[in-house]
Amino acid sequence: MEKEIEKIWKKEGKNLKPPSYYYATDRDDSKYYVLRDDSTMLFLIPQKCDTTFVIPKKYCKVEKETHYKILDLNKLSVVSCIGTKSDYERFVIDYLVINPTC
Repeated sequence: MEKEIEKIWKKEGKNLKPPSYYYATDRDDSKYYVLRDDSTMLFLIPQKCDTTFVIPKKYCKVEKETHYKILDLNKLSVVSCIGTKSDYERFVIDYLVINPTC
């Protein structure tokens, strides 16, 4: 999965800084696209949604050097909803999520 996402970031996200890892999973293996990974926070969009969440990195760990694993879903906070979207959010929604259903 990460190779496909990496290709899309390189092709369509030329002006954007890609995250260290392109996605995260939770305990149910639901996928979240990482749009930004700051030093202490991860900004995520669920695979079939267009709402942005943030979680402190201390509630995640790197899994198999390929992606983040979310350790505590209760620590996710909504930071953006439909309407106002950053360039990073627009990129993930337009090229990775494509048809959000939430």
